[in-house]
Amino acid sequence: MSLPQQIRDESDFDQLPHNIPISATIADIEEKKGFIDYYRFVVDVKTKGGGKVYIGNKREIAESRIPELNTYMKRQNRRVNADWLEGTVNNQTGIFPESFVKIIKPLPDSDSEGESGGHTYSCLRCFLLTPSGVETRDVCVQEALNIQPTYKDLLSRMRNVFKVDDIAVNYRDPEGDLIRILDDEDVQLMLKEARSQQGNVNRPVNQFPWELHVTMASDFSVYNTEP
Repeated sequence: MSLPQQIRDESDFDQLPHNIPISATIADIEEKKGFIDYYRFVVDVKTKGGGKVYIGNKREIAESRIPELNTYMKRQNRRVNADWLEGTVNNQTGIFPESFVKIIKPLPDSDSEGESGGHTYSCLRCFLLTPSGVETRDVCVQEALNIQPTYKDLLSRMRNVFKVDDIAVNYRDPEGDLIRILDDEDVQLMLKEARSQQGNVNRPVNQFPWELHVTMASDFSVYNTEP
């Protein structure tokens, strides 16, 4: 009869590499309101080896990233329950223990969550049209579906989403032609046309009835110039 053997001489924690993150503290928060309502977090991460590595949106902090932390949760989305949070990194969403981070400013509670089963966010489908193809994004904001954003807010948000400054914001009319948005009156017209076509398109219940098509500001070849 063989005797039991100890598989490991050390605990699992002691066997972890020194570059593994073991705790994090939200060190800085930037908050913006309105249609471009979002939160940015700068996270102070302690590794098992004792050093500190900062990850976040600021340039000097981003430059200090190391590859081992590229998969770390950097953006808190919501609280799942009393013990777990939901976060997103590299467009992948998952959950992690609340004890992993020290929250110094929690996200606002949503009145639509809970027994009502409502949606916390409204999502906007947007496209970036380039010679190499079309890039599609779904941008979620804490706004009602009937909101009328300003042209300035839409332009700013699209620049932030696609990381391109010299752009034009457009929508498609009922005939499928691109119409460039230049001011708040154009936004109002876009919303009016979208409402008139709302019953003809099957969308998720929390998706805006209008979509944005982003092009390069200098590219006029995307427009139909025929009468």
